[in-house]
Amino acid sequence: MKTSRALARLLATALIVATPAALPSAAQADPDADPDPRPGSEQSLPVRGVDAAAAAQAPTAPRARAMGSSAGRSSTVALTPQQDTDPFRLVGVTWSGQRSDVAVWARTRTDDGWSGWTELPVSDEHAPDPGAGEAAAQRGGTDPMIVEESDAVQVRIDDLPGGTSGEPQDAEVELVDPGVVSADSSSTAQDASPTDVAAAGSRSSALRAEPEVLSRASWGADESIRRGSPSYGDIKGGFVHHTVNSNSYSAAEVPAMIRSIYRYHVQGRGWNDIGYNFIVDRFGRVWEGRAGGVDRPVVGAHTAGYNSNSFAMSALGDHTSTAVPSAVRSAYARLYAWKLGRHHADPRRYAWIPSGSSTLVTPTISGHRDAGQTACPGQRLYDRLPSIRQATGDAQGAMFYNPKASETSWRYGTAASNTGLTARVQGRVEYRLEIRNSCEGLVRYRRGFASASSPIDTGWSGRLADGSWAPPGYYYYTLTAIDRDGRAEPVPTWTSGRIWIRSTTSSPPSFCQQARS
Repeated sequence: MKTSRALARLLATALIVATPAALPSAAQADPDADPDPRPGSEQSLPVRGVDAAAAAQAPTAPRARAMGSSAGRSSTVALTPQQDTDPFRLVGVTWSGQRSDVAVWARTRTDDGWSGWTELPVSDEHAPDPGAGEAAAQRGGTDPMIVEESDAVQVRIDDLPGGTSGEPQDAEVELVDPGVVSADSSSTAQDASPTDVAAAGSRSSALRAEPEVLSRASWGADESIRRGSPSYGDIKGGFVHHTVNSNSYSAAEVPAMIRSIYRYHVQGRGWNDIGYNFIVDRFGRVWEGRAGGVDRPVVGAHTAGYNSNSFAMSALGDHTSTAVPSAVRSAYARLYAWKLGRHHADPRRYAWIPSGSSTLVTPTISGHRDAGQTACPGQRLYDRLPSIRQATGDAQGAMFYNPKASETSWRYGTAASNTGLTARVQGRVEYRLEIRNSCEGLVRYRRGFASASSPIDTGWSGRLADGSWAPPGYYYYTLTAIDRDGRAEPVPTWTSGRIWIRSTTSSPPSFCQQARS
């Protein structure tokens, strides 16, 4: 929705003239009443070359760094005039294609006057995976900058020595007004206290349970602008981000801030949805980001190349030089203990995250910078990752990690050369391995005890309980475990991929063929 300020004033005047009795006088107005609902909107302003008059009047901005080891100074390739706009709370700059060899600055005007220049980070690393359907419609651009309500903007773009010369193609300034919705005045928005899940029981028991995640409705997501359907992948690790905005916001401002980022990601960058799977505010409240189910491996657009095998939560704020509140650190431990635990990923070890034909070997909980050329999640938050990994592992309690079947196919009537199933263990567990067939159900099981010093090492010989060979067909393993010390809830269930027993000329029908006959 785009409405000029002049038109808005004209409509307001018409209403006053046409219906004076319907409007309360200043004496009758309730100063504590909630603001009238207003849908969110975005304005797009073209950026074309250097405005000569603006160049003569604009305050000096810092010179950008060079690309790599290249020498020389950056040159200004685009500078807009000071442009009056409709009110907005977020500014970003986008362009056609991908350009990481530019530096972008913006300044805005509030009731207190013009701000100084602020650099908007530019990175190709915040994006959908290359080749994903979502990537086809995306635009390059900056990270968004959340600002105080403003009504004018000016933008400058420099190209960097060592990069491509000239301004980005089809560049636009994107301005977002998050609007006003009921979520802004809800008790959820006003309450800055995160749910203390640890108070519900023992430390590991409570933290392994699903933590409170405030829904998309809680921040007032406009589902009509979301595109396509969620896609799902796998989770081998979790990335940590920050949104690079002021840290001084109030609890009640958070829903509008998330809506602003959401609208910029969708309508500015061309993504299907907000890029992050989760957002945590400075009060430690965790908010649902991308749609698709907080308990499912939803593919986001947060760490280009690795979205399909990871998830991410972004801290709402800038932790380049600002300390990370303990509530934020605790929120990361709560959420990542639960999310990684569901996928049996060890937060204290390394993950192998595939991307195309290559694989990234990185800590299971990594900063965004570990996967690309970016300063995200800020040095102060990055420095906290070792303690967050430790707290996450502690919160998981008794657990088994990275279960793996050594062989998944053999011929009927022959024992596989190595039919083992192994998994590392934290704490002490009692486990149960079930071998199931989709038509027959449970066909065999094994039980045992395991610990950190004596990990799970079990398997299946390919025989049924009566000693006969299991008929050809597809089977799968299900591994469950409980904490032998009784301090944690049952370990999340792990289910393998297909185990295929291949038929021979003398093999009997499969269980499914028998069921159909």
